[in-house]
Amino acid sequence: MVGGFRGNDGGGFVHAPYTANQTTTTTTLACDKIVLLNLWGCFRLSMDAVSSMASLRNLKSLILSECHKLTDEFVVNLAQTVPHIHHLHLRYVRRITDVSVNAITNNMHSLYSLDLSFCTRITPSALINLLEIRAGSLSELRLYSCSQLDVDGYQSQQQNGMQRRRPAAGGVGRLLLGAIRSRSQESILSILDMRDCGGVSRIDRKPDEIFERGMVALGFEQKIPGFFTRPARWNTRAQRSIIEHLLATSEKFEDERGMFTRGV
Repeated sequence: MVGGFRGNDGGGFVHAPYTANQTTTTTTLACDKIVLLNLWGCFRLSMDAVSSMASLRNLKSLILSECHKLTDEFVVNLAQTVPHIHHLHLRYVRRITDVSVNAITNNMHSLYSLDLSFCTRITPSALINLLEIRAGSLSELRLYSCSQLDVDGYQSQQQNGMQRRRPAAGGVGRLLLGAIRSRSQESILSILDMRDCGGVSRIDRKPDEIFERGMVALGFEQKIPGFFTRPARWNTRAQRSIIEHLLATSEKFEDERGMFTRGV
């Protein structure tokens, strides 16, 4: 079922979760007023959908969560076709790999939030690259239940016929901390969700104190294990982007009001 409404600023919001009809979805994408497009669970999406999105010049938020058949090819083309997206949800798109993350990093220069929860083929190297290169725009990174990412860095070892966990030199947590710290002056990251990543949900968990102290030093709190937050941060680039958006919206409103006044 496809539904939606139009906002006061002329922007459209389209919700088409679990839409099985590819033709219906593609037709919906023809509207250049859409600012939010929800295709959650549309498992029949094909490359044609990406081509249709080329006309969505005002699209800011795209939800592709649980579109299980999507691959790196789709995401790479998406990143090149609609690089102006601010919010991208790829939750439970398990086929994607570092190839997708790198394409997002290199093309989506205004990316504000990215949800990669349950994406179990992504490695730390792609995430480090993302945090470093998009430090000035990325505010939210969600990696919930990415089980391949061992936050604390414990290794399983056999001892007397039993599996025991031994501390290693540090896990993924320290690697991501290093990426955030290396861009601390310009980073606006305010949410890092690593809940239920490898190790976080263990009952016998032994947190990596170096990682957690490092996050605290950067202003983050951890009220829930693995979920780090800090007050929103704005660098010069982010402030400039907001001002430019407000000015553009104001000019558009004045143009439309002038047309209405003249009876056009």
